[in-house]
Amino acid sequence: MDYSADSAFIRQIHDYTLTESHCYDWLRHLTKDVGARLSGSPEAAAAVEYSRQLMESLGLDTVWLQPVMVPHWVRGGEEVVRIVESFEGGNFDLPATSLGNSVGTGPEGLRAEVISVQTLEEVEKLGRARVEGKIVFFDRPFDQTEYYTFRAYGKAVDQRVWGPSKAAEYGAVAVLVRSMTNSTDDVPHTGTLVYVEDKPKIPALAVSTRAADLLRRQLKQGKVEVYIRNHCKMLEPKLSYNVIGEIRGSEKPDEIIAVGGHLDSWDVGEGAHDDGAGCVQSMQVLATLKQLGYRPRRTLRCV
Repeated sequence: MDYSADSAFIRQIHDYTLTESHCYDWLRHLTKDVGARLSGSPEAAAAVEYSRQLMESLGLDTVWLQPVMVPHWVRGGEEVVRIVESFEGGNFDLPATSLGNSVGTGPEGLRAEVISVQTLEEVEKLGRARVEGKIVFFDRPFDQTEYYTFRAYGKAVDQRVWGPSKAAEYGAVAVLVRSMTNSTDDVPHTGTLVYVEDKPKIPALAVSTRAADLLRRQLKQGKVEVYIRNHCKMLEPKLSYNVIGEIRGSEKPDEIIAVGGHLDSWDVGEGAHDDGAGCVQSMQVLATLKQLGYRPRRTLRCV
């Protein structure tokens, strides 16, 4: 078969995308003008409306909003994680941020001894006798031999997602987690946790990797107590929308090829990589094919 026409059109897509794409302009507006887009927030609603208007401007066959209820979690005031008793003495404030969906400590905060673990299984082995009343510090770092960093993330993230409920199951009062990154710095990384339905909910925060290293050193020398205060809480779910645009297929319109991303982002950044880029790239797919006059056999859908 002669694929020369396909090759030529693929080249057209390549050249058009590199020279005429509006992705970076769209991404700049989404991240700089709209900003952080925590689900349930006014900024998340603004991102939905911006995306709807943008897709309608592309001349797609159909653009619509699909209602969906979304979680509405708020961080509240600034978090405090402070070493208040250790072998070295003195107080040390650790860069920290609450994990997404975490409960708060209340205005008085809490103070407890810290124990360090590497895995969820280690919590089980320690049991209630060792864990109850403690702050559990999940300290398993990224595998630095993984050149593909998302694989290293996958090998470490279970402690952040499931660690709080596992620690709570054995009576812990709070959880600290080493940030999910291979960088060594003072920037704590938030991210989601999942509370298991029948387990107590306890506060959970991430500390920066340098802070985690400091806490590890202190624990090797002896007993460490930490004071934690955070103010986050979960509110009632809010109505939001998936923004959907389509180029209808000419021969098999009920067969759908979908591209997409998620507009929401964490509140402590701009959500450029996660996942603003995915959203604008997905819209650009349809924009490029529309501008080049391509009529697909199957429906192309951006969500």
